[in-house]
Amino acid sequence: MKIIHDNGYNEVERLERRQAIYRNILSGVESLIIAMQKMELRYSTKEIEACADRVTEIIKRNDEKIKLHPELKDAIANIWADPIIQKEIAPRGNEFNFNESCPYFLNALDRITAHTYVPTTQDILMLRITTTGIIEVKFEIKGVNFRVFDVGGQRSERKKWIHCFDDVHAIIFVVALSEYDQVLFEDTRTNRMIESLRLFRSVCNSRWFYNTAMILFLNKKDIFEEKIKTTSIQCLFKNYMGKLVFVKSKS
Repeated sequence: MKIIHDNGYNEVERLERRQAIYRNILSGVESLIIAMQKMELRYSTKEIEACADRVTEIIKRNDEKIKLHPELKDAIANIWADPIIQKEIAPRGNEFNFNESCPYFLNALDRITAHTYVPTTQDILMLRITTTGIIEVKFEIKGVNFRVFDVGGQRSERKKWIHCFDDVHAIIFVVALSEYDQVLFEDTRTNRMIESLRLFRSVCNSRWFYNTAMILFLNKKDIFEEKIKTTSIQCLFKNYMGKLVFVKSKS
């Protein structure tokens, strides 16, 4: 909404998101390394194994500011290019909380690690940032003023907002279609789509929103369309008997 109705992001706002993008990249690589350990797989070469050790050491430092210097960038690139990672780990990323946007960033390392790098609109859209607290966006459409509040969907965040909006006109509830085979970051035993269904039911039936309109948005259609070619939605919805194509599966 900010991009479409509020003039998008200026250069300062774009630059502010560089650190978050770097963290997304490191987090993604960490997930790959942990997955290799859990599956007891070996890297293709000793050199790539050394790269994994180097990246793990940097992650453990938990530096407040991350710099993807050439040595670190090359180590990450080598890990991502490893045939074992590409064949055994990346296709099963949903099992290891390997975020869907990570391949996008890992495939653009040269651009992202350039000294002159300024995040693009697409970079910002692909970025995963955990929403904490409440973020407000204001904009105007044809003389009508809108106020939209973005709230945290994580379990720990819900108690902060659910009672604050009993006078809103509508709730926009966003669910990723592609999360039918993924688990929560905060609870690896709980499927994300099942959790979304539970939360949606809870919000719809809440006494705070008795007179509030509900708008359900199903996003990440592009990822879903590709995923169902290899991962059936029957892994979650056992009774689904339709074809594994987007037009049928989306409903």
